[in-house]
Amino acid sequence: MSIPSLPSYAMPREPARNRVGWRPDARRAALLIHDMQDDFLSKYDVTQAPIPDLITAIVHLRERCRDLGIPVYDTAQPPVQPEADRALLNDFWGPGLTAPEHQDGARIVAALSPRPEDTACRPSGATAPSSAPTCGSARAPRAATSSSSPASTPTSAA
Repeated sequence: MSIPSLPSYAMPREPARNRVGWRPDARRAALLIHDMQDDFLSKYDVTQAPIPDLITAIVHLRERCRDLGIPVYDTAQPPVQPEADRALLNDFWGPGLTAPEHQDGARIVAALSPRPEDTACRPSGATAPSSAPTCGSARAPRAATSSSSPASTPTSAA
């Protein structure tokens, strides 16, 4: 079983109402762009809402974070993972990107490709071995990344 195709829908234009009484502090913030990979986005018609608006919004948010000195972290599912490391992912979604016919989908959407000043990391809950630090690492090193490397194939954001 794979992730099914998803219907298009309009991207919300108004921000969600803040449920807490605090404001973000740029000195203590980070932006996580999580799993913005071709395979995941291909579940939508990428020419239709919300995908073009989502990518544009993430690009603008990433640039604003860079302007403010807020670090940007990128994550992605690697195309090669031992079955045991996928654990529950296999139970819910099958082999995913590890299936040979889906491995090309591990690429990050071109507009969101990590830049040298970004940090490629794997989610702290991931068990797959990786040279990338976990996102929970307090002092994750800045890493030059490319969208063709499994350790740097980050994703979605927002």
